[in-house]
Amino acid sequence: MTRGAWSPVHDEIERWALAGREVRLWLRDDDAVEASPALDRLLALVAERHVPLMLCVIPLGARPSLAEAVAGLDRVEIAMHGVGHVDHALPGGKKEELVPARGADALLTALDHGRARLAALFGPRAGRWFAPPWNRIAPEAARLLPLVGIRGLSCFGAAIRHVEELAERNVHVDLIDWRGGRVGRRADWVAERLAAELAAARAGGYRPVGVLAHHLDHDETAWQVLAELIDAASSHAAVRWIGAGELLEASTGAG
Repeated sequence: MTRGAWSPVHDEIERWALAGREVRLWLRDDDAVEASPALDRLLALVAERHVPLMLCVIPLGARPSLAEAVAGLDRVEIAMHGVGHVDHALPGGKKEELVPARGADALLTALDHGRARLAALFGPRAGRWFAPPWNRIAPEAARLLPLVGIRGLSCFGAAIRHVEELAERNVHVDLIDWRGGRVGRRADWVAERLAAELAAARAGGYRPVGVLAHHLDHDETAWQVLAELIDAASSHAAVRWIGAGELLEASTGAG
């Protein structure tokens, strides 16, 4: 493994290896709607490195060009990124789409429509996972997801919803500094954060650790750091990048 900025990650992976455990990493990308040069760059990056990808698509914004771009890519799993990525928060509330005040019937209708849209574009496997816009969903809304055939929920940080029949696997490391100018985070910051999340995962039962990308918002720093992160981690024999299907199978416990 390359050292330098990624030394904290190297050291933490060594601790997993000494314990005889495998580090399972996974990659999620949000806000996909259509084919674009940025999407092509992301798909090429993960294909070259044999990394599975959970591509979170906004159902009501999805275009046929996106379906064409990912056709035949078995390592790309299409997840629901909300329904229309529209803010329905009550006055004074944080941005949220599936607001329980809209009523369960309205939310179920919207979810079913969104999942059907993905299935029509990408096939019946699309929409097994749900990633809410702004990584925000109330427990009441989360409990509706299995009713429309969704099997997994992915937010950010610690799992707190614990919905029966719904696997929850969250991402933990965001490559974008949204409050600091919507710019890519430096390699040393990402490395320290990833090492800390791996340490927390080791202490909490060796759960998978997720990395979050946003291809439409990446600057050159974000692209470079994503490539460096994958290369640095993948160079260690104890690391394996896993796909959304395996996440479903492994999704017992929190986070």
